[in-house]
Amino acid sequence: METMKAIETRRSIRKFKPTPVPQDILQKILQAAILAPSGKNKQPWKFYVVQGDKRQEMANVMWNGIQRLEDNGINTGSAKFTQKIMEQAPVTILIFNPTSKHPLLKRDAGEVFSDIVDI
Repeated sequence: METMKAIETRRSIRKFKPTPVPQDILQKILQAAILAPSGKNKQPWKFYVVQGDKRQEMANVMWNGIQRLEDNGINTGSAKFTQKIMEQAPVTILIFNPTSKHPLLKRDAGEVFSDIVDI
């Protein structure tokens, strides 16, 4: 597909079927993610695939985290809406940058710049 056509026709999906994602499709998605460019080719990301029985465990952990932040007066923005959408998906791929600081910790300009480059 031509690049501009892909950009023009992309969609944001907010409703998911409960149908499991075939393993070969999941592998293709992960392979594409691994090949994504990063600043200085550091590729700092880690991918975690959550499916099956672990989905409910993940949802519970996320709901507890959202509630803990709100209990401490931290605005969680649209996290609850996003969480409800994620609970519908048969597979969730979480992407982490283990070299980055926790998003709620104070970072200097160099750390912020480094995180942006890594993304």
